[in-house]
Amino acid sequence: MLRLVCILSVAVLAITAANTLARDVVSIAGKEISKQEKFDVIFEDKAAGHMISFTQIRAKMHETKGDGLFEALNKTCSATWDLTHGNGTAEGYCASEKNGDKIGIKWNGMCNSAAGTAKKPLLRCGGGWIFVQGTGTGRYAGVSGGGVWTGNFLPNGDFEEEWSGIYRK
Repeated sequence: MLRLVCILSVAVLAITAANTLARDVVSIAGKEISKQEKFDVIFEDKAAGHMISFTQIRAKMHETKGDGLFEALNKTCSATWDLTHGNGTAEGYCASEKNGDKIGIKWNGMCNSAAGTAKKPLLRCGGGWIFVQGTGTGRYAGVSGGGVWTGNFLPNGDFEEEWSGIYRK
């Protein structure tokens, strides 16, 4: 399923890129650790192993490839997770800001649980993301693009993520 999400994300990027060939395209990549600030269970069926939850996180992006536009961008994200035995979907939005300039990010993906250390399951997730059209202000005005992401939850509830993609302005 994760492979299908990545294939669909790449297809969306290809269509988006084809529609904006007149503008310069910049390849970007990065990583971050998202700190969980809120976790609310919306629905839980312990017998079936099904849980729907809402989380809020904060992160500071670290750009590992690109021109520095997204280095130290502060993200505040809200997410909804629908998982059965650690497998399922996730989606959300991020309000991102740096020195008063802002841009919105929309993301979605799939999660799968895998064997971790000490027989504790490890939740791995991945999917696609886009900059929400029309949300950029200041240095982010007119920015469009998107890409893919992968990540996993750490034992303390934080989320470790790597991302890559393209943007144009």
